[in-house]
Amino acid sequence: MQPPTLQNVRVLAAVAALTLLILAGVVWLGVVVERSRTELAEMERSLAALSLTVASPAETALQDTLAKLSADVAALAAKIDALAADQTKNVGRQSAELKALAARIEAALAAAAAKSAQQAKTAQETKAPTAKQTRATGKAAHPSPGPEAGNPPQPPYYGPGYPAWPVY
Repeated sequence: MQPPTLQNVRVLAAVAALTLLILAGVVWLGVVVERSRTELAEMERSLAALSLTVASPAETALQDTLAKLSADVAALAAKIDALAADQTKNVGRQSAELKALAARIEAALAAAAAKSAQQAKTAQETKAPTAKQTRATGKAAHPSPGPEAGNPPQPPYYGPGYPAWPVY
């Protein structure tokens, strides 16, 4: 073996330094890769937890709709409670409406009774012919128009002015 020369020592020192630098770079890269893997794993865990807590847009729309609906129900409950507290006023109003309706019904019944009394009076004045007179003449004094005469029977009138017509 030859004794090491100064030039060989320099080359060997450069190779050793280069080897040490490569080894340090490999170790440094290993540490950086391990750090990035732990950060990536932590980020994946946080994203998984975040995706579990964040609802989809359809679910958020449903939650908004449910919140609005519950607010509407609460408002209606408040209105119902206000009306329930005011029952005496409602009872008074309804009894007044009932009395007015009863007065209108009585007036309509009185008018109908007067009309029927007047019809009975005119019927007595005209006095229908007796059975003997109708047999003798062969005809009734007042022929009743029937469906065969071309006049269809008229249904009763149930419009305004009829005693049972609802008035609101």
